[in-house]
Amino acid sequence: MIEKVHNVITQSFSTVAQDFHFTKESVPHFPAFITVDVIDKQMKNGLVLFVYVDSGQVLGSVGIKETENNIYKIERLAVLPDQRHNKIGQTLMNYAINRIKENNGKVAKVEIVYENITLKKWYENQGFQVIAVDVYENLPFKVGVLTKELC
Repeated sequence: MIEKVHNVITQSFSTVAQDFHFTKESVPHFPAFITVDVIDKQMKNGLVLFVYVDSGQVLGSVGIKETENNIYKIERLAVLPDQRHNKIGQTLMNYAINRIKENNGKVAKVEIVYENITLKKWYENQGFQVIAVDVYENLPFKVGVLTKELC
């Protein structure tokens, strides 16, 4: 199953990498370039991955991980490019939020390529708000940090 999740993540994030001209050399840790071993290691370190399956095919994924004091990070939200705009991302997000609430999570947090205006607006439509914009020397983009209160 991890190979199927890997496929969804890399295909999904590859479109972002193409849009923003990211390469494995310029942004080696970007999810478009993630390996199965990295996903496996992240899962062993507390990332819980969920998948959206239709007719036996994995079409999307989302992960959650508690970071601190009932704050959960949502990671690896990915939908195969040819399956976008079918409410799969929305379904996965709702599922992740419900799982966080079941675990007494109070805040959901995501980090995105801040320049990805479409994605930023999508998260804002889900009730997330930008709380920070981080700049890292080793990244060719700003990191938008968005949160959603769940209480």
